[in-house]
Amino acid sequence: MLALLLAVSTFVTVPTSPHARAPQDVPFAKAGTNRDPSQRFLDLGSKLDQKGFAVVLGTLSKAKESKREKLEDGKLGGASMVSVVSGTQWFKTQVTGTMLVRELLYGTLPQKTAIQFEQQVARLPDGKEKRQLRDDSGAELVEGTLGAFVVELGAKGMPLQLVRFVPFDSSNYASTDAEAAFAEEMTDMVAVNVHVAALRQRLTMLDEARDEAAAKGAREALTDQLGKRPTMKRTEDEILLTVHAAPLEQRAQKALDAAAKSAETTGKSGSDAGKDD
Repeated sequence: MLALLLAVSTFVTVPTSPHARAPQDVPFAKAGTNRDPSQRFLDLGSKLDQKGFAVVLGTLSKAKESKREKLEDGKLGGASMVSVVSGTQWFKTQVTGTMLVRELLYGTLPQKTAIQFEQQVARLPDGKEKRQLRDDSGAELVEGTLGAFVVELGAKGMPLQLVRFVPFDSSNYASTDAEAAFAEEMTDMVAVNVHVAALRQRLTMLDEARDEAAAKGAREALTDQLGKRPTMKRTEDEILLTVHAAPLEQRAQKALDAAAKSAETTGKSGSDAGKDD
């Protein structure tokens, strides 16, 4: 059995190694396994205001696959590790199941939490099958899998649609209660997304302000949001604020400082003009 193991980088593709591990050793269901929370961060900004959008901590139950459709090709893995095996047969299938909710981290949910997603099935030459989501995560989502489900409403009469999924992996956490640490990390991820989205919206208000009254309102909203900087439940998640929120916070503070300096200069000019009179 020929295994071709590729290490994927944003900038470089590492050549195939003759000592590549067999596919069953490739942790494709744990793509990006790392204690760095930024490796699991999802940018949810464009979805937060969407009706029916939600982020849920939970597990999958009662999963059923639809009839399989053959694919020309596919891959095992995602993120930083991809494995391709000569002679593998590839299929895609729609999976429906029930999302068992442990905690609603954001949004609202309908009473029924049926969920649907597309899955790739790889039938290896030895007859074994590997399943993973058909996205760039390479995550495996089967019954009982704990994770953060990012979902949105489907068409009328259809189940919730899975947008993204972050699987729980205990090896990512040094805590003795890894599941609790995962829940806190996902809560922090949502909090950072909400803060970032609010900063972006208020900065846009300021950029598009057509008069001083609108600009003043935008500056007040920015000042208010800077005061709402979320406190991370895990100190490890401070990196999420540093990477995603800090650049916007710095831009906001710079705009506020410039406006304050301008007002001070204008006031001083007016005062000097009064003395001249």
